[in-house]
Amino acid sequence: MITPVIINRLQWKAYLIFMATNFAFCPIFYYFYPETSNLSLEDIDYIFLKGGNPVQAGREAQKALKGVSTRRASILSHQDFMEAPVDKSTAAGKEKMAEVREQQVEVKETV
Repeated sequence: MITPVIINRLQWKAYLIFMATNFAFCPIFYYFYPETSNLSLEDIDYIFLKGGNPVQAGREAQKALKGVSTRRASILSHQDFMEAPVDKSTAAGKEKMAEVREQQVEVKETV
């Protein structure tokens, strides 16, 4: 428990030590930790198993997924449609089912 001793001896200057370490870690996190938000576990596994620089691989994965994320959102909105009962005997119901299937295939091909 060194913190109480440091604060008693250095008083307010002890907080400068903590501030300096926090500022030092900001560029370390940015340059040495890969971005993994909005990635599936399989994508994260691929980043680390690919070899090479995982930070660069993470940035490339994020760039590749920017266009796909809007398509995924539209597919997720269509999942509510898929769960609702659909009258497949009508022409409109058949058209909507075919449209949803085409969009699902497009997303699977891009991912």
